[in-house]
Amino acid sequence: MFNVVSGFAPQVGCQLDEVMQSIPRGERVVIGADFNGHVGEGNRGDENVMGRFGLQDRNAEGQLVVDLADGRG
Repeated sequence: MFNVVSGFAPQVGCQLDEVMQSIPRGERVVIGADFNGHVGEGNRGDENVMGRFGLQDRNAEGQLVVDLADGRG
């Protein structure tokens, strides 16, 4: 099974984490979205979900992206 999730501006009320939780573990997921977030440069303990090369400082939306990728979202 291969799932494709599309989202736009999830910070305005869309609950992407609920959609992700509805997909059974073990199934593949690709997320395409405009998160309006900056994860920033450096991975600050988030090496398991991101590399260290990014732009700008992490903002609140970027933190949501990192948390979602790490399963904390």
